[in-house]
Amino acid sequence: RKAWETDESLVAAAVTRAELLAMAGKPRAAREIAQRAWRARPHPGLGQVVAAPEPGESAEQTLARVRALVAANADHIESRLLLAGAAIAARNIALAHEALDPVIAEGGSARAFALMATLERAEKGAAADADTWIAKALAAPRDAVWRCGRCGSVTEDWSAVCSNCGAVAVARWAAEKEPLLQATIPVSPQPAAAPSEQAAHAAPAEPTAEADKSTPALVRQPDDPGTDDPSADDSGSEVKGRE
Repeated sequence: RKAWETDESLVAAAVTRAELLAMAGKPRAAREIAQRAWRARPHPGLGQVVAAPEPGESAEQTLARVRALVAANADHIESRLLLAGAAIAARNIALAHEALDPVIAEGGSARAFALMATLERAEKGAAADADTWIAKALAAPRDAVWRCGRCGSVTEDWSAVCSNCGAVAVARWAAEKEPLLQATIPVSPQPAAAPSEQAAHAAPAEPTAEADKSTPALVRQPDDPGTDDPSADDSGSEVKGRE
């Protein structure tokens, strides 16, 4: 709370504060913070707080609240995506196209393509066209996410402490370069190997000159060593002479 009151452009503090108020059963106070923060820096987390329907509320009522939110930053991509989603839910196809078509014309994004797939189904019931947009969404660069500046792990929600490596206050909100199907795998911190493990994996030592001198040389035996008894040769000669 203090961080956001000090600087309303701190989107992580604004989102956290608004979500806590919403969970505490204070949706109006949560939406007020989201609306003030949206003017400084639109963020999907703030949009979710405002677009969350209250019990018994119609899709048209939710859409009216979303339209009031995005009016302060109408051309921002987050405003267009939030408005398109609320318009599709309210079956306002013309408004959904008005919000979404400029985003697609500028190159689109994974979320924009996914919304187009939903819009195709709502408007035409065309599964084939929707599948084409889904394929584009999977091949497109990922939208901005919270990424740890130390280990690279990705999370949808901001946290002061990285759940993967334990680093504090290093998460940053940034767009991804990899498509959804080729997202970077976070690097897990590797503990240092114990001395015994290092010794086990060490390369074998080269033999030294002292070792060569102390090791007796192996002498290759002849193929037919014969016998060590000299009389065997004489007796053999004697028999051969008698014959």
